[in-house]
Amino acid sequence: DLAFSPDGSRLAGACVDGFVSVWEVSSGLRRIALPTDGPVLAVAFSPDGLVLAAGTATRGIQLWAGNPLAPTVRRDLLPAAIERLAFGAGGVLYAADETGEIQVLDAATLDGPSLADASHFPCSTILPARCLRAHEGRLRSLVVDETNGLLAGGEDGVIRWLAVAEGDRGATPAAQVLPLVVLPAPDGGEVAVGLTDGTIVRLDTATGRERRRATEHADAVTGLAWLPGGTLLSAGLDGTLRLWKTGEDASSQTLHDHHRPVTALALSPDGARAASGGLDGAILVWTI
Repeated sequence: DLAFSPDGSRLAGACVDGFVSVWEVSSGLRRIALPTDGPVLAVAFSPDGLVLAAGTATRGIQLWAGNPLAPTVRRDLLPAAIERLAFGAGGVLYAADETGEIQVLDAATLDGPSLADASHFPCSTILPARCLRAHEGRLRSLVVDETNGLLAGGEDGVIRWLAVAEGDRGATPAAQVLPLVVLPAPDGGEVAVGLTDGTIVRLDTATGRERRRATEHADAVTGLAWLPGGTLLSAGLDGTLRLWKTGEDASSQTLHDHHRPVTALALSPDGARAASGGLDGAILVWTI
């Protein structure tokens, strides 16, 4: 996993060696390596850039804060390995584990319930659509959209939108090909979905219906980023990155600089840079 700081000056990487590395983007130098107790699967910066969070394969979450970064809070023995992290508004940290359970945590203390906790998120038998059940299967993607709702793509082939504050939810029909990455457009009008067969599907946010699809990656799509002007950047296990201009069904450019599968992609908040990480051990920073 990769995550830019909100000001775009730092890039954090989740590493299987048990460290969270933080690089200075302008120079490419690693400024600090933060130890954890196991392989790191997810990283995220808080919206103000003051806190860095990491989730590990050993069922833990660690927070660091300050300049230089120093450990603040740690929570261990969560139900399963933490595979996805996303900060929401109001000091909330969402953490999804390998079973599909989503924890709704206080970003300062790491305390809080899961979406399966009926005392906090009651499930109506009259209106089952308002039930915020977890355990829908392992999540491949978790992102907070512009309305502070959660978008999640799961191994059951379903993409879910969860309005946690309102207790509401929506879902697309199950697909035979699994969604690996789900990303809403900045204008909120559509959602891009990367599938395991190399297809990119664009869905209308209001209706959930498909607008267009294209298959050019020779293997699974593992990363998506919306660039300024509506261009879409995609990354795949075929080792390439591709650029898709607004309204076009074919990619306009293919980047072959990685020599092995690309497994992570991140965009700086100002849209000026993108970073990709691959199994070749390289992290490449691209100027947009």
